[in-house]
Amino acid sequence: MPKAAWRSNTCITCRKRKVRCDQKRPGCDRCYSFGVACGGYGTSNQLSHPSTQRGSNQEAERKLDRVVAITVKCNGKQYCLQLLAKFMSLYMPSDSIQARETQRTVCLWYKYFPDSLGRSIVYDEALMALSFLYIGQTDKNVEFIIKSQWLYSSVSEKIANVTVAKGLSLDDLIGIEMTMTLYELYNPSWIHGWTHHVLLGCELLKRRGPPHPGEPFDRNLYRRVRNFTLYHTLCGRHFTFLAQPRWLAVSQMDDSYDTLLDILLQIPSLFETMESYSSTFGRSQIPEIFLRRSLEEFSRLEMELLVWFWDLQCNETEMLFYLDQSRPEHALSVPPDTSLIARFARQQHYELLVLFWLGAVSLYMFGGEIAWPECIERSNEHQHTVSLEDLPHPNPDSGLVECWINKGGIRTSAESVYLATHFANRICQSIAFCMEPDFTVPGIQLNMPPTWAALQLFRDSAPERLNGVGRS
Repeated sequence: MPKAAWRSNTCITCRKRKVRCDQKRPGCDRCYSFGVACGGYGTSNQLSHPSTQRGSNQEAERKLDRVVAITVKCNGKQYCLQLLAKFMSLYMPSDSIQARETQRTVCLWYKYFPDSLGRSIVYDEALMALSFLYIGQTDKNVEFIIKSQWLYSSVSEKIANVTVAKGLSLDDLIGIEMTMTLYELYNPSWIHGWTHHVLLGCELLKRRGPPHPGEPFDRNLYRRVRNFTLYHTLCGRHFTFLAQPRWLAVSQMDDSYDTLLDILLQIPSLFETMESYSSTFGRSQIPEIFLRRSLEEFSRLEMELLVWFWDLQCNETEMLFYLDQSRPEHALSVPPDTSLIARFARQQHYELLVLFWLGAVSLYMFGGEIAWPECIERSNEHQHTVSLEDLPHPNPDSGLVECWINKGGIRTSAESVYLATHFANRICQSIAFCMEPDFTVPGIQLNMPPTWAALQLFRDSAPERLNGVGRS
């Protein structure tokens, strides 16, 4: 009987590049250090006969060579358009595609993908990498997934090449980086690459400068950069240059999404400022003058956020969302102490409210973490008065928001924790809505950062609620 041998532990990418692999799982660090996607390890480590091993390896190499030989240029623009059309039809169902003409939301960025074809070979490869990956995962097509990995590696190598990068405009480079950011959302080992592309996209945008009125710049692309930056800074709790006044409100002033992003991008600076106070004076020894300064900024953002929600209700011709009884299939995402799920009539309402709830949870988590002075005065500058009678279509949160707007906001950490928990429940209820078989809202990955925020809150304040939510 022939002697058994171990199959190679080297990843496909390092094997093809003929470099030493560090064999990290799920992807090796050497590939990440070179800015390329790790191709994976194929079969797992197990004993096999040399004859069987040799045949399988040769077949894998032949298949890999065929895949590498396929390039975007060979396929032609018509093939690329067809592939991109299939991706968009899978990602954005027909009803959403028809509605997107009148809804200015973050998912509208995909509408302009076909217009980007032909601008550069690198941009085409980025779009094809995303399309191959999404279609491959949807149809369980391994060959498409391998194609996407090699296209991703090609884009990464060309972006790292100074000569190639100089031949691209900053707008195209930003678009390529955001396309690669989307790619990483569907990549099994996505977090490292996602963070890298978000940071690089921000650096390119900073170098470009804020867009000005009348300037030929894709506003939906700019919205995507701000949206991804918000996710990154909220999770990391650090300041972003996009919160500076000259970067705020540079898009359409009458757009609810842009107005909401302007508010939420300022929240991470609260955490960073408080962290600097804590490292300087100690958490329990922060001077009251600094504490009150942070609370004044907190109160301003709180009222802007609540008033934004109220104005959104007043401007809509239908209910933003409503609550319905959950079913057994919702058990993985609904907290055990509630039996309700949130339903939305329009894609735009879903996207806006999930983002609003993410901001509310993050803001009120900050309010729950600090020690409030016994007496806190509210500035009349942030005082508002609203009434439910002015709403044509009130929703389940209308009464709550009315109460806290008229009160002038919260005044204790307990009140802040209560509201953070309330809005975290709303996030879980919206996730349950996405778990239904007939769910057709595009951009389901938009649920990831809100889910993290809800998990973090429940982990700190109510561990029993983690049952099910973490598995969803």
